[in-house]
Amino acid sequence: MVSSRTRADERGTGVGDTADYRREDAVRRYVTLRAGGLFEQERRALERGFFDPDAPVLDLGCGAGRTTVALVERGYDVVALDRSGPMIRETAAAVDAPCIRGDATRIPVPDGRFGTVLFSYNGLDDLYPEGKRHAALGEINRVLADDGRFVFSAHNSRRQFLIHPPTASEFLGALGFWARNAADGLVGTPYKRFTNSDETYLAYQTTPRAQRRQLRAFGFEPIATIGKSGALSRAFGPTVYYVARKRGPSTAGRRGDDDSARPGRGDGGR
Repeated sequence: MVSSRTRADERGTGVGDTADYRREDAVRRYVTLRAGGLFEQERRALERGFFDPDAPVLDLGCGAGRTTVALVERGYDVVALDRSGPMIRETAAAVDAPCIRGDATRIPVPDGRFGTVLFSYNGLDDLYPEGKRHAALGEINRVLADDGRFVFSAHNSRRQFLIHPPTASEFLGALGFWARNAADGLVGTPYKRFTNSDETYLAYQTTPRAQRRQLRAFGFEPIATIGKSGALSRAFGPTVYYVARKRGPSTAGRRGDDDSARPGRGDGGR
C-alpha cells in the first residue's frame, strides 16, 4: 500500500545527459502543460476502452500531474510516480491521490497491483542506458495484473527520414540533427541527441515495428498504435502512442548498468 503523501525518500537513478526534470524552468513548463489536460492520443485511448475503470492506474513519470489530474477527474483510482522531487511535489499539491517519488526501474509497489500503467510524454525514452529501459519494461510487466494494459508514448525514428513540410528550414533542421548525432557517435544507436528552444537532451527512438518486437520480448502483446491524426501520423509522426496487453511474465532478463546496456548494443529499429 502506498501513502497519499509525497514520499521524498524514493531516490531516482542517474540518466546520463537526458533531460533534467528537477530544473525550475522544466517544472514551470510542466505545470503550464497541466492546464491543457490529456493529449489527443490519450483521450482516444480512454475512448477506446484501453484504461480499466475498475482497477487502479499507475501514472508513471507523471511530471507535474497533467495526466494524473485528468484521470482522477474522470473517476479513475490513480497512483502517481515520478523520479523528480519538484515534479511529484507539484502533483501532490494538485490532486488527492497517492504520490510517490520513485524510479521506473524499481517501482515500489506489489506485483499485479494495477489494471493500467500509463507512461506518457515519451518518458520511457528518457531512461539511459538501454538497460534501464529494459528494467523498466520488466517492472511495468510485474506491477500489471494479468491482461492489464500498458499505454505509453515513444519517439518514432522514421520521423527523422521525413522532411515535412518540404521547406529549406526543415531540410536544414534535419541536416543539423544528423550532423550533431554523427559527431557524437550516435548514428546507428537507439539513442539520439535532440534540441529544442532551451535545451539539448538524449533520448531513445525506434520504429513502431521494432517497438512492438521489444514489447513482445518483455511479455506484452501490442494491440494498438495511436497517432495524432490517422495512419500517416502513426507511421511517420514524431511521437506514437502504443497500447499493449500483459500476456505473461517478461521473458527478457532485466539488465542494469552493465556493458550490454550501452548505446549501439540495442535495437535502433533498422
